Amino acid sequence: MTKNIKIVLAAIIVIIVVAGGYTMSKKDASVEQGGAVLKIGVVLPLSGPFAEYGDAVKNGIVLAQKEATKNNNVEFIFEDGQYDSKISLSAYTKLATIDKVQAVYVFGDGPNQAVAPIVKDFKDTVLLAESSLGSLTAQDSNILRTSERPEELAKKAWEQLRKLKLKKIAIVKTQNQYLNMLFDSMKSQAQDGESVVLVGDIQMWNETNFRTTLTKIKGSREGYDAIGVYLFGGQIGQFYKQMGELKMTQQTFGTDFFESQSDIEVAGKLMDGAFYAHFDVSPEFKTRVAAQFGTINQVAYTGNGYDVARMIIEGKGLSNGQSILDYFKTIDGYEGVLGAYTYATSAVDGDRYFKIPVHIKEIRNGKIETLN
Repeated sequence: MTKNIKIVLAAIIVIIVVAGGYTMSKKDASVEQGGAVLKIGVVLPLSGPFAEYGDAVKNGIVLAQKEATKNNNVEFIFEDGQYDSKISLSAYTKLATIDKVQAVYVFGDGPNQAVAPIVKDFKDTVLLAESSLGSLTAQDSNILRTSERPEELAKKAWEQLRKLKLKKIAIVKTQNQYLNMLFDSMKSQAQDGESVVLVGDIQMWNETNFRTTLTKIKGSREGYDAIGVYLFGGQIGQFYKQMGELKMTQQTFGTDFFESQSDIEVAGKLMDGAFYAHFDVSPEFKTRVAAQFGTINQVAYTGNGYDVARMIIEGKGLSNGQSILDYFKTIDGYEGVLGAYTYATSAVDGDRYFKIPVHIKEIRNGKIETLN
């Protein structure tokens, strides 16, 4: 065992003692005892500024477990990673060494980037990364991403921009790996006569004053047709309020962070007409989620958690991490609530991931509607 792992294990012991077992497993559904239990760890931001995403994913997993038929021998053990790299690393190590799980689903680019280098130290545990970082899977054969590549989201956004005949794009972006990749993909996919310019590069996720950047866009001689709002939840609503104060009327588009209902409410009608590319679930699934949890906030992430959990629950003969990976590699057109999942390997960088249908969604009268 490496020195770094020993240090992490020592830290886990301290956390458990000090926090009174805070990181002990939390079972949200009973596990039938008809056979060997398959343990799946789940590291999510269940507290802190990104808790709405963690709650959404957890809701999906809990719903899949609740709807499962009898003889379901899968146990999901939840840990609060707080979207913090060090805490998520400790949670992963604890799940692998103490709980001895067969796989761990980790949410977020930063947490997954922290965890990926130590996957090789726990050969009996595989990492299911809910992350946009294609470079993750190159670090170990026991890593698979459960989401689509950012290039596909950018491709869909460009399709809508071209449909609206918009060519000169200004991007306002918070510094973040995922948003950086989306920006790079948008820029690389621009065709002749099209341009993508980074006008505002916001360094802090909690920055909410965008007047200087907006004034720069408004006064630019470039004559931008559209503004890409690549900001975090909590920033988006304030951006639109300030855009309204400056009486700016350009078409806007964004990212899946637009799924935050709280930001839509802060912006009011100022977000109407804004669009973004993301996954989608059926109205029927939204109804089930709302009935069970009283909210459909970030419901696309609820859908991903639900689908991954259901794949595992329905898998035949799964007994260890390798059998889970082998099973996932056979997925071809699996009908989940997000649509048809297909396992894929990128010819560009060898990334191993699930292809998932991407849709254009638009804000209309304070609600999110799917266009295609």
